[in-house]
Amino acid sequence: MNLSRTFTISLCLVFCLASFSVSRSADSVPADGDAIAAKVNGKPILMDDLNKNLKLAIERNRSIDQEVLPEEQETLKKKILDTMIDELLLEEIADADGITVSDKEVEETIKQFKQRYGGDAKFIQALQTSGRTLEELKDIIRRGKRIQKLLDRKLVVDEAKAEQEAQAYYNEHPQEFVQQEAVRVSHILIRVKADADEAQRKEAHDKAAEILKKLRSGEDFAKLADEYSEGPGAKRGGDLGWILPGSMDPAFDKVAFSLAEGEVSGIVETPFGYHLIKVTEKRDPRKLDFEWVKKSILRKIEQEMRSEKKKEFFSKLRQQADIEVLI
Repeated sequence: MNLSRTFTISLCLVFCLASFSVSRSADSVPADGDAIAAKVNGKPILMDDLNKNLKLAIERNRSIDQEVLPEEQETLKKKILDTMIDELLLEEIADADGITVSDKEVEETIKQFKQRYGGDAKFIQALQTSGRTLEELKDIIRRGKRIQKLLDRKLVVDEAKAEQEAQAYYNEHPQEFVQQEAVRVSHILIRVKADADEAQRKEAHDKAAEILKKLRSGEDFAKLADEYSEGPGAKRGGDLGWILPGSMDPAFDKVAFSLAEGEVSGIVETPFGYHLIKVTEKRDPRKLDFEWVKKSILRKIEQEMRSEKKKEFFSKLRQQADIEVLI
């Protein structure tokens, strides 16, 4: 589990009912005898809530075959507590900024859950598996959306600066934006089993040779592929789509990239059998224009800029807060 994204941890349940999400009792008001794990500006985080979240995290990891070892649980517990502290700090700011989430927004997310799970019954089953009630889920959704709205306000990226950095990155890393050579190929495959004897191999080779003779006499490759090929794409005229260097068996690869556009090979043997290969299109390597890759570079740059802003934001939050960890 990645606990580094502490500011969005309560949003996990918005995307998957079984995900880990921070949980607190109604108002986090300790009753007599309740143990307190930490205080944030005087507000308690109950030990009971922390342990509940630890249990959920362990169960979540187990569900994806990532067992949390006993010796790892204490470290995980501290990380979860950090998450809960950060969430409390964010909620205080959201309160001060008057950020709200309407019932309609929450219900819309619930509606999306039901659609994603294939109806009310499966949704309820998933909810029960997560160990949450519907009201708890709604509370988690509301808190998560409030925090996201807050972060959207606080972590605004300078778009002009991001675009400048994207252009600089493009200029400084030209090798990343070269579109590789590629060919679009079709093939006709006559399969040969790995344990085939010489007679069986000869029979398959003779069949491939007969098809090659038909091709050289002018018969249509796609029709022959549909009729004879025993390989992928047979019903699409043998089309395998675009391939990059090194993506196929070496013998197949070598021939495919040596053919001219429209040219058909001789018989090519691979561990799968005997192939007849036709190159239908060729694409030379070329550098992609900035406008073509701009969006993907901007996404990377903006993520990095937001990440830096998050670090600064949370560092400042904690410096200004009165945080007392009691475990």
